[in-house]
Amino acid sequence: MLRVNKHILVLIALFAMVLPMLAACGGTATPTTGTGSTGSTGTDATATTGTTAGGTTDATATTATTGGTDAATATTGTSGGTTSGEKVNLTFWNGFTGPDRPAVEDLVKKFNDSHPNIQVQMDITPWDSLMQKLLSTMSTGQGPDITGIHFQYLPQYAKSGYVMDMSASYKAGSNLDPANFPPSLVDLLKYQGKYYAAPMNFATLLMYYNKDLFKAAGLDAENPPKDWASWMDAAKKLSKPDGSQYGMAIGEHETIPNWPIFIWANGGDVVKDGKSALTDPKTVEALKMWSDLVKTNKISPTGLSGAEADKLFQTQKAAMEISGPWLTNGFTEAKLNFGVAPVPAGPAGPVTLADTVVMMVNKATKNPDAA
Repeated sequence: MLRVNKHILVLIALFAMVLPMLAACGGTATPTTGTGSTGSTGTDATATTGTTAGGTTDATATTATTGGTDAATATTGTSGGTTSGEKVNLTFWNGFTGPDRPAVEDLVKKFNDSHPNIQVQMDITPWDSLMQKLLSTMSTGQGPDITGIHFQYLPQYAKSGYVMDMSASYKAGSNLDPANFPPSLVDLLKYQGKYYAAPMNFATLLMYYNKDLFKAAGLDAENPPKDWASWMDAAKKLSKPDGSQYGMAIGEHETIPNWPIFIWANGGDVVKDGKSALTDPKTVEALKMWSDLVKTNKISPTGLSGAEADKLFQTQKAAMEISGPWLTNGFTEAKLNFGVAPVPAGPAGPVTLADTVVMMVNKATKNPDAA
């Protein structure tokens, strides 16, 4: 989990360019300015997705501009097969069950079509189910050849010796040239100075808002909140006492966390200088302000999973949601009249959170070169 300050908010303009690379974690991926700037007033879905937002755009072009990479580019290199010419089957487990699933499936299909001697068999399951079976199978020398997993688990698997040291693949001029990635992302791919993963995606969280619900509440649908005062006011006005509509859908588990954003934007922190900062007055103040809005003003249900928060927004029972660009295709397909904007700035200034899913290679794989 990465804190992203105001200097990184310019990366939101790459929303359209990152989308195809992510298309991340259904029920959960930062990069310079691109073709569709969201600016401070937000943008509509069309402007955000642009012409490359179908979830299947060419990954190489995306990599060069965003500092990210995708499953295909990270693993293909230039080889069309194995050294011996024999056909190799690789298994690939991940949890991309959301609107991003078709994009991941398309990337695997493109890889298989262009590599007749290396065929990837993908198994997509919910993240919680994936995590339950992954550790137990890999600990016995089994499991998939390749795993798509949240970066936070990398140290655990690297320390246990279950995944390959990929340092030899990180060469200048290659698809895995560290210079292609933001320094903060490079750090997440390492354990004790060695590379154990390749990035599947890397993205900042943004604010989605329902333009129709904004208009119905008398709010300016073309100028979403830019600061906490207007954000909190909008959340109250968009919430109905009977629970039929909420101002926000705040995901709390099985998703990228929202609450650290509130804490950081108020000048607090979760961990600081290696120690817990949860008792910091700024942290406590932020948590109290937003929890009071949830408890007293009913701006969001409590205990929402990421999938539940997504569903509330998609079914127009929540007017705002903080999440990543992987949701855009699903919301577009649901024909929502939505916009996207930077997360409104708190007292300490604008801030958001960045996250990545990485690919790791099973150390027990029988085909390490192909993997």
